[in-house]
Amino acid sequence: MQSARTAADTEADLRQLHQVITDLLTVCASVAAQHAPNGTWTPAASGTAAFTEAASVIETLSRSLNQTRRDLRKISTRARRSVYPGPPPFRLEGRSAATRRTTPAEGTRATADPAGEDRERP
Repeated sequence: MQSARTAADTEADLRQLHQVITDLLTVCASVAAQHAPNGTWTPAASGTAAFTEAASVIETLSRSLNQTRRDLRKISTRARRSVYPGPPPFRLEGRSAATRRTTPAEGTRATADPAGEDRERP
């Protein structure tokens, strides 16, 4: 069982939230300063090399954004667990292989599709 969280824990979460967002914005500002100092991206290379440079810019931003998402999810999970320390009262089940119908519905019959997929028809 987890111990009760305190106001100091909440303050620590808020400080971490601010730091995570600040880090993201710092990366964005750095990329913008490096690749678009006048507000418009102008690739250093031309032709197909511009695509490589663009991919590098997107990759840098994507990594930073994904890290921010992971960090925010951790903060959110800690906060949620402090409010609901036990297991969730219910579990939402998605459409998995266990819940999918594997046999034709009553009153229908499976037919072979010319594309190689089975489908049902009345």
